[in-house]
Amino acid sequence: MTRDLTLLEQLENSGVKVDVDSYHLSWIKAVPFTPHDVTSNQIVIQQQMLLPENKEIIEKTVKEMKDKDWLDIHTVLVSPSLCISLLDMLE
Repeated sequence: MTRDLTLLEQLENSGVKVDVDSYHLSWIKAVPFTPHDVTSNQIVIQQQMLLPENKEIIEKTVKEMKDKDWLDIHTVLVSPSLCISLLDMLE
């Protein structure tokens, strides 16, 4: 027996390029298709930075940039550090 397609799957199958508005890796991995892009919403990104599963990358970045100001560190964390883990999950 086959399952019914979700609305997101139906949209994707109709040609709409569905993006994700989350940095939650386990959720993105569970999406039944490959998303095309990811949010740049700062509140969503900040929430992801606070998750325990990202503690290691946060601490590593802070140690590597110990001589930089907080804005430089935050900029690096928000853009490449968290985002790079999503690249192989996007189309």
